[in-house]
Amino acid sequence: MANLNEKFPSIPTAARVGAMLLVGGLCVTSEQLVGCSSAFHSCTETRTCAALSGAGGDAGETGDAAGATNAGAGKGGSNDVPGGHSGAAGDDSAGSAGDDASAGAGSAGAPGLGGAGGATAGIGGATAGSVGTAGSAPIDTLPPVVNSIVPANGAKGVKADTKIVVTFSEAVDKTAAQAALTTSAGAVAFTWNAQGTELTATPSSPLVYATGATATSYTVQVSTGLKDLAGNHSVAAFNSSFSTLRQASLKISREVNNTYTVVSTGEVFASSGDASPAIGDGYDNSGFRSFPDFDISALPASLTTIVSASMSIPITLTSPINSSADWGTPLASLGNLLVDHVFDSPIQATSFSKAALSSVGTLMTSTTPYSGVKTIEVTDAVNDDFANRVARANHSLYRLQFAKLTDNDAALDRVGIPFNQPMTLDIVYLIP
Repeated sequence: MANLNEKFPSIPTAARVGAMLLVGGLCVTSEQLVGCSSAFHSCTETRTCAALSGAGGDAGETGDAAGATNAGAGKGGSNDVPGGHSGAAGDDSAGSAGDDASAGAGSAGAPGLGGAGGATAGIGGATAGSVGTAGSAPIDTLPPVVNSIVPANGAKGVKADTKIVVTFSEAVDKTAAQAALTTSAGAVAFTWNAQGTELTATPSSPLVYATGATATSYTVQVSTGLKDLAGNHSVAAFNSSFSTLRQASLKISREVNNTYTVVSTGEVFASSGDASPAIGDGYDNSGFRSFPDFDISALPASLTTIVSASMSIPITLTSPINSSADWGTPLASLGNLLVDHVFDSPIQATSFSKAALSSVGTLMTSTTPYSGVKTIEVTDAVNDDFANRVARANHSLYRLQFAKLTDNDAALDRVGIPFNQPMTLDIVYLIP
């Protein structure tokens, strides 16, 4: 042993374990020192003492549950066990997970004396802290109000099928709102929008149109029974009113004088004296067509709708100047008496076959008695003429004609319009 110390003065005295020596972390025999340099930087021959090992070192301690810095240092092997050598590396078990409140991971353990420290770092706490409780919403103390209403307050000329629509400043208690709304329109059915901010009240019966000079008025009230979803009541009642359209009528009479008749041969004449408007055919098999014309300038420009219009034409099968004249059987020979809506100014030869604005319909059929006043509905025609009253100079013009131009029997088949009875146009319209 003295020789060893002399030969390697830089190495601490080796611990003796039986015939083995522990030198600088290596397990060697004295024979193995042969050939080593004086500095013991290298050896020509070394071997480990695994086969001769004593008990290994204890496992490194695991990191603690709070995510400790070290995973645990390995303990050195026992140096007093006969034949023992350096301990094995410390256990590399990971530290336990840290508490939820700690997020730091433990560091790897330092090497143990005689053995390496655990290699695996302790795992830090994986669970995040709980989410904080949200702050409470502000308390609603604002009362609801009516933002708008349809029809608007003071509206005039409201139609009969109008619905009442109330819009609120916020979502409201639906039951309370329906109870708070009253109207002179009578019973209503309620519907809501999805947000609970708009209430529609549909009257069960159409609103009434007055027939006099004064329009019918309706009221709507929303009382302070109105409340929002937080229970805040409106602070003041809401009141509104509106009025409907008025229904008026106009009868336009037209004397037969100056009613034009146009013949297929090109002749045009205005009825007067003994010349009555005629429809049918003549002895020469020519066709006759008559043109009743009405002046609608008396209709007020402010009207909104023409509800209905009907034209009445007195018809006779007897000549107004010769009651014994035979006018034949025009309905049987020439077919139905038809009415077209036309416009031409002035009436001229080409008016006989000019394309119609529209076909109004049939005034007489084969089963219709010849004599008497015949009436036909002309609402669409009058609406069209009113819409175009400037371009058509307030005319509402019609053409009366049979389905067939002539039956070619060289005999009269016609009807006339008598002088002593006026033609009339009866119009019903709406006005604010």
